[in-house]
Amino acid sequence: MGVDMESERVMYANKGKGRQAVQAIGRHLQAKGARAEQIQQVSMELSPASIAGVKATFPGAQIPFDRFHIVKLLNQAVDAVRKAERKEHDALKGHQYTFLKNPQSLSETQQQQLASMLRLYPTLGEAYRRKILFNELWSMPEKPSAHAFLTQWCEEVKQAGIPAFHTFANRIISYWSGMIPLC
Repeated sequence: MGVDMESERVMYANKGKGRQAVQAIGRHLQAKGARAEQIQQVSMELSPASIAGVKATFPGAQIPFDRFHIVKLLNQAVDAVRKAERKEHDALKGHQYTFLKNPQSLSETQQQQLASMLRLYPTLGEAYRRKILFNELWSMPEKPSAHAFLTQWCEEVKQAGIPAFHTFANRIISYWSGMIPLC
């Protein structure tokens, strides 16, 4: 989908994703008189095929990754830890969304259950703490602060030894250039 961020107007929508979908957007914009050089940023998911499409179609554009997709990957890491713990502890059954929702969206009872589970299951507690800490990235006032924060966060995750978070941190590192422009 192509959106003009200034006017908040959808310019073009097509099916699919990846290189071919990006090229279709480029052809549509060109048919409307836009030049590839005019496209300054393309916000998107962390998809190698889509990145290749943007680099080929809009070579001068920055690629800040879409916050929604990053948070989705982070939540998948938390849920992977919960599922691993769930195999050994029946008390975690039915609490998937307790760990995935924003803490302020939980009822008082859910907040108490969460606090109790975080104490009972330290690996899950550490994963949840890392998730909450990561979300501070979105409020970083400037790029150098965001860069320092993300560097430290990734280092601490590697030291924590939680495989799902290690995988997430490696993905963030491999897509580093698209992470910092978000701030």
